[in-house]
Amino acid sequence: MHCQSFTLSFPLRALCKTKATQSTQPILVNSIMRRHEIETWAYSIIERVRKRQPIEDDRVELKSIWPVDPQKTARRIAGHANAMHGEPILWLIGVNEKEGTIPGIDFAEFSTWYGAIEAKFDEITPEIKSINIVTDKVTVAALYFETERAPFVVKSGINEREVPWRSGTRIRSAKRHELLKILSPPQTPPAPNQNAALAHPHIPHPQAPQNL
Repeated sequence: MHCQSFTLSFPLRALCKTKATQSTQPILVNSIMRRHEIETWAYSIIERVRKRQPIEDDRVELKSIWPVDPQKTARRIAGHANAMHGEPILWLIGVNEKEGTIPGIDFAEFSTWYGAIEAKFDEITPEIKSINIVTDKVTVAALYFETERAPFVVKSGINEREVPWRSGTRIRSAKRHELLKILSPPQTPPAPNQNAALAHPHIPHPQAPQNL
């Protein structure tokens, strides 16, 4: 059984937690995950933090407390989402990776916190699923963002807008070629046999005349 495939039923989540040290990167069948799959992904990351194992997944962002600056947080979410080329991202609030601890947060603060962040976006925000994760009597907020509707634009002034971009752990404005990647996602090339068929279509040979 491979826990990271996320084809398991919800009661098997506890069993997956014992295997969480193997990887923090789920194998996604498609870009939309169900709530119990998001929870399983979150638990695997929390276990790695507790064991002080590195989180080698650029889709994941960890915060020990609710970020306090709505403008900076909106810019960071937008930059993270824009750089993921349509893949989902996961933010865990209440996880201290540096110290290897799970201090937890008050999940009741989520609505007010995210409402202030949404106001900093221009027109649309990444679609979000918020899940209350309880682990060792503390609460972690798992915030799962779908990013297919990129680019995400934030307000940077009265009449100014910006398309942020995440480069490593730094957030900056997107460059032209990066905007093109968002607006023109790579196309899947046709299979080799399809290319050959298009380049060399089969022309049937005329039938030999039959002897009368």
